[in-house]
Amino acid sequence: MPAAGAAGGQPSQSAGGQPPAAMSLYINTRIGAALIEALDELVMSKQIINKSLAVKVSQQFETSMHATLPTENAKVDIKGNLLLYNFVDGVWKGVVDDARVTITGCPNGVGTEHATVDRVKIVAMDTKLFKDG
Repeated sequence: MPAAGAAGGQPSQSAGGQPPAAMSLYINTRIGAALIEALDELVMSKQIINKSLAVKVSQQFETSMHATLPTENAKVDIKGNLLLYNFVDGVWKGVVDDARVTITGCPNGVGTEHATVDRVKIVAMDTKLFKDG
């Protein structure tokens, strides 16, 4: 699996600095799923917000995650036991168990961050798949 696969290629941006509207990279993460669950509860059971506001919040989450996460200036190293991987239609997917993750060039000014986790799921896409036009 390529080293750049951990950080993934960042898709091209449309007008306004936002990722293409059809993209849903981050909403399918655990934090994205938690957001959707909370929004569903606010819409359905508590009726605190309407469905259109919930949709806008989830779209803003995707845009904000895209803008906030490190770009080409950050380097991510993952060392561990490669459980599985595949490459289909320009998308690498992999799972690493007992992973030590090192991020160098963090945008928060820390410099380098380390974490040890039980499992890392990696999804890396070819940026050519998301070119506008």
